Amino acid sequence: MTNHDKPHTPYELAHTLFSACKHEVEQQTVRIRGQYRSGQGVLYSGYYYDYLRDEREDCSLVIKVPKVLRLQLIDRTPYELEGRIEKGLIRNKELGIHLYFTLVDVVGRRDPIIDSRVQEKADILQSHLSKPRQDVDLLLRNLFEDRKRPLVAMVFGRSAATETDIMWAVGNRQDRYEFAKFPINLADKKAIIDKLRELDKARGYDLMVLYRGGGSGLEIFDDPDIARVVVGMKTPFVTAIGHAIDVPFLQQVADRAFTTPTDFGKFLKETADKYIREASQLRKYRQQEKEHLQKIEDLRAEKDHFQEETLQMSRAQQEQMPIQIIAAFRRRLILWLLAAVVCGAGIGVAVSYVYLRLLSHGVTAAGGAREGSVSNEQVPPNPVPTSTSNSPNVDRKKRAGK
Repeated sequence: MTNHDKPHTPYELAHTLFSACKHEVEQQTVRIRGQYRSGQGVLYSGYYYDYLRDEREDCSLVIKVPKVLRLQLIDRTPYELEGRIEKGLIRNKELGIHLYFTLVDVVGRRDPIIDSRVQEKADILQSHLSKPRQDVDLLLRNLFEDRKRPLVAMVFGRSAATETDIMWAVGNRQDRYEFAKFPINLADKKAIIDKLRELDKARGYDLMVLYRGGGSGLEIFDDPDIARVVVGMKTPFVTAIGHAIDVPFLQQVADRAFTTPTDFGKFLKETADKYIREASQLRKYRQQEKEHLQKIEDLRAEKDHFQEETLQMSRAQQEQMPIQIIAAFRRRLILWLLAAVVCGAGIGVAVSYVYLRLLSHGVTAAGGAREGSVSNEQVPPNPVPTSTSNSPNVDRKKRAGK
């Protein structure tokens, strides 16, 4: 088996490639430029492991910074640095080759290729996108379902008239919410930051809104410091700033942005209306379901009652069957006895009748014999009949002759 045919372990293969990847730049001191980003601030073997961010691409290079040179660097500042390129073999769950830049000297600060303010906003926006988004609609709905009135912290300008716009838009659904009003100076950056931090720290508010009408002075809501505070807040945050054509940076990092204060008020009203409609429909469905379940329970009860009655009747029949059999046997026995008695009586009567008839025939025969003997002695041979069939007529003639 040749060396080409011999199998390698993953580490052996990675180590072979690591050893083979050599370039003359590794032996030289090179200059690189980018935006310095401080790391965790932990010293390992005399070096801090920080980053140098590419100003054109979204990537960074790990730099090993000696302690003495780190004191000269300012976070988020472009620099031109001098040092050596090194590579290392990563032996974590996934093998790989990692590049390091060992800092030798700080050549100097450089003007950024892009505006540092734009870069800062990009970083804030990236932090906002990596943060779980608060669903304001779902938040209010859950509170309504828990039979709670959402507590809304309202931050607005002291001299603003937009409060009435929101309340007018909410209309007859104001009783569904609880509003806490905090008028401040919206032209003061510190006042805005302090109030937002104070309300978020209180943690008693379900929703926080910062609103203002259009006009001049909206530039303050493009300030990255205010946006950074909003990104770090725990309380759901919405904005309603300016008119439809105004899109301050603060609205880009809010959980939800409304074009005007009136739109925010309409949103609150529509959310409450939608929940009321759905809750009413849900109650109707639940009532119907309850009625159907009650009907099912009634039918089940009737079925159970019918089965119980059937079972009881069956048991009663089974229990009464011997009695019924005995009663039927008694009735039949009585009928048989009566039939026997009747039959016996009939037979007796018949026998008696026959006997009497025979007896009567015997008596009659004996009497006739005696009468025959007497008549033979006294009556002449040709007796004159005493009467004929026309004797009544003869009697009438005789009486007439007389």
